[in-house]
Amino acid sequence: DVFSFVDSSTALTRTFYKIARLGADFDGEDFEAFAESLREAGIEGEKVMFKATGGVNTQKGLIYSLGLLSAAAGHLICNDSRLFSGKRVCQLGGEIATAVSAYDFENCLRLHSEERTVGEKIFNEYGIKGARGEAMKGFPNAYRALEILKDNLANGYDRNKAFAGTFMAIAGEVDDTNVIGRGGLKALEYVRKQVTDFIDSGGIYSTDWRNKLEAIDRKFQQKNISPGGSADILAISIFIFYLEKEYADSVFLKSALS
Repeated sequence: DVFSFVDSSTALTRTFYKIARLGADFDGEDFEAFAESLREAGIEGEKVMFKATGGVNTQKGLIYSLGLLSAAAGHLICNDSRLFSGKRVCQLGGEIATAVSAYDFENCLRLHSEERTVGEKIFNEYGIKGARGEAMKGFPNAYRALEILKDNLANGYDRNKAFAGTFMAIAGEVDDTNVIGRGGLKALEYVRKQVTDFIDSGGIYSTDWRNKLEAIDRKFQQKNISPGGSADILAISIFIFYLEKEYADSVFLKSALS
């Protein structure tokens, strides 16, 4: 429930700070060693999350994606701040992801089914790479979500409405492995149909947009559908939005993360 997410988010604050520091201290040369240090920090973060939630996986995927971007942001802020931008954070995050995950898909094909993660099983069955594929491409969907978010805010919507509209736009496009893992491709088609109907009926521009979203939410609960991958992309776009707002076009010292 929402309290599980609050507990895990609070507990993971230190993890993301640690990962950002690793990025800040990275000299840009030994990607392999850097990738291994990030992997270790991420695994440690998962343990922190599970302890905070009593064993519930609330944000394992986000630890991976937001961890990569935290490392990228930490490095750029402290080593290359004059060229800082959200796009560069995504690009560097993609380079780090390739170093961290390049062998994962090849390796997972050699694993027995019970040894694979949900994402690896989906890749093996459908060829869909999920969060790792998104990261290795430089987070294209997250950057698209960022542009949608900016447009929504520029139209004068409050943050909650802007976030909701961004989420629905993304949920209708991405191959959400959280959805596929629970209900296969049929569940993904169902999500896209619900999103299309919502947008065609006016989306967040309609006066009763909140009621429509709550109705969709109830349908998803009944079918045990959780578009967590789309939610992660929304979270990443919000993260990048505030990074740009805080750091872009500014000059920083290396003490920015001290």
